[in-house]
Amino acid sequence: MGALVEGYGVKWGGTMHAIADPDEAWWIEICGKQWVAQRVGDGRATMRANSYRIGRIDFTDTGHVRYMWSPGVKSFARKRGWWRPAQGPFNWRRAYHWRGEMEWAADNTVRHRMVARYLKRLMARDGKVTRTGLMKILRSHYEGTRWYNHRLRPYTVCNRYNIASSVSELRGDLPAGIGGVLWTCFAEPCSNGFFPIYQGVTALPAEWTYGAYRWAPGSAYWACRSLSHWVGKAFGPRHRDIARRSRPFARAEFEQAYLSDGDPIEQARRAIARSFMGFGSDSLFQVSGFRANSNRSGTTPAHDWAHYPDVLPAMVERLRGVVIENRPASEVIRQHDSTTTLHYVDPPYVAQTRSYLRQAKYAYRFEMTDDDHRELASVLREAHGMVVISGYPCDLYDNELYPDWQRVERPAFADGARRRTEVLWLSPGASRRLSGTMLFPLPATMAVAGQEEE
Repeated sequence: MGALVEGYGVKWGGTMHAIADPDEAWWIEICGKQWVAQRVGDGRATMRANSYRIGRIDFTDTGHVRYMWSPGVKSFARKRGWWRPAQGPFNWRRAYHWRGEMEWAADNTVRHRMVARYLKRLMARDGKVTRTGLMKILRSHYEGTRWYNHRLRPYTVCNRYNIASSVSELRGDLPAGIGGVLWTCFAEPCSNGFFPIYQGVTALPAEWTYGAYRWAPGSAYWACRSLSHWVGKAFGPRHRDIARRSRPFARAEFEQAYLSDGDPIEQARRAIARSFMGFGSDSLFQVSGFRANSNRSGTTPAHDWAHYPDVLPAMVERLRGVVIENRPASEVIRQHDSTTTLHYVDPPYVAQTRSYLRQAKYAYRFEMTDDDHRELASVLREAHGMVVISGYPCDLYDNELYPDWQRVERPAFADGARRRTEVLWLSPGASRRLSGTMLFPLPATMAVAGQEEE
């Protein structure tokens, strides 16, 4: 690479490339026919944001363990008046910075700061930089920060001027033909997917090989560019819709969903993935098995996941006008209680009825002890409105807390398709209001009791 630069040079200042194999990685920064290169340390991650980052060079590193450079890098800078020995040790970035770097300084400074932060999070969380982690960075509009935008400056990592983005994956444990993969995305990666180009391929589909400079029908690049343009006209809702539909039903996606993320929207999406892809409601807070079964009759979990975005509008519509509280249940019940209020209460089921609690310290973030259930029962018994409470059959509810309430059983399936019995306990007020319906017919003894109370 250095010999090519010294022989032919490059036209533009600020040119830089990353060069790597499965064992090591280098950054090379070029100006004309001069260049310097710096090795990325083992276990380290680094980035460049359209500006030189290599500063002082250890010219005593003649074995090129950490640095490489062109023979005339210092003499050329001295000849042009960019550096003098009296100024101190040679600094590549100060001597060779290009005029355009100053014009883009604000954008590049924010890019460098944000991507460095993302890389630090990846390293702290995973101990390495992953392919999917890098793709997420390339799709970033600085969501959740004061710099978040789509069209305004400072330009984000992903922006409307993106021509192509790529992630190189080098796997030394596989044959060379398939060990190296260049994951490539045309136009804005937030709207488009990455496709793999394996190291051993000798030809690409025709659609990927034309249309670079002007629109051409059938060109893969212009198909991606057109999609990005369409998304940009209503970026918020259209971008979210694409993001929802592009998530695969994959074990890796399920496992990643248990990792924390600083973006609250992404954290909410991961909660949905844990709930949908795992077994049972306890998968929200502790790792459960991945629902990979595809041998059942009807649809598979993967098919259901593919249709999940289509039902989201119905969920949103249903919740319009609904008040969502985040307070102790007893406070909400007392505030909204009246003779016409129906309280449906679905607390964490009594601990003795849940077998998996024997192996785990908790299933929900907020659990209830038997005394908590007793406190809830006292509030429900004082309520003027109608009450329906659900749970598994247990002595605490049947014999101590709600022995005189109507009890309705229904067969159900719990985690792992285990047969369970679900129970509803209906307060006397709720039973009387339902006495004329066929929803939950009253036993004869309770019907007589209800008539006598009238």
